[in-house]
Amino acid sequence: KVGWKRSYAYDLAFEIFYNDRRIKNYGILIDTGLSMGGQPEGMWLYDYNNVLDVNEYRGIVNWNPFSKLNAWGAISYMDYTVKKSKFAEHVPYLPNFTFDFSLNFMPGHDFQFIIDGQYIGKRYIAPFILPGVNNKLKDYFLSNLTISKQWNRKLGSYMYISNIFNEKYQMWNNYLAPDLTGGAGLRYFW
Repeated sequence: KVGWKRSYAYDLAFEIFYNDRRIKNYGILIDTGLSMGGQPEGMWLYDYNNVLDVNEYRGIVNWNPFSKLNAWGAISYMDYTVKKSKFAEHVPYLPNFTFDFSLNFMPGHDFQFIIDGQYIGKRYIAPFILPGVNNKLKDYFLSNLTISKQWNRKLGSYMYISNIFNEKYQMWNNYLAPDLTGGAGLRYFW
């Protein structure tokens, strides 16, 4: 009898998540000294009398196509609706859309290569809209690379590069985040 057979086993997991919640007395940071140019003047207060509705949708995938590779990804959309507030129309600095991923490759000989990253969508700077002022921070995508080697049960080494594409981004208004950075080190396990 002549023939052949192929079989594949994929370790694939999905998770889908939805959450709807109302948050009372949510504290929103209010810049009371915001100049007409939209730049903070240094006078801040928290407004705690806010009612916020949050609708969250999240999907996660974890895939092991073979024993030496693991791929993971998560996508998230959150709708922050300010229902009641004396000052706020938006929740500052919280993105509505995010995407995270990680690829972990283990070729053997105790080496490990990890590429991971994160996309952060547009965010509001202030909790209210200022006429003629750009009230949003630019979205950004970061990627990182880590290479590690376990030499024996007690000793390991690693090297990492963060922000490998040297993305210019701001986590907070007027504060640039680090450019391309890196490092290396040894780990000793007792």
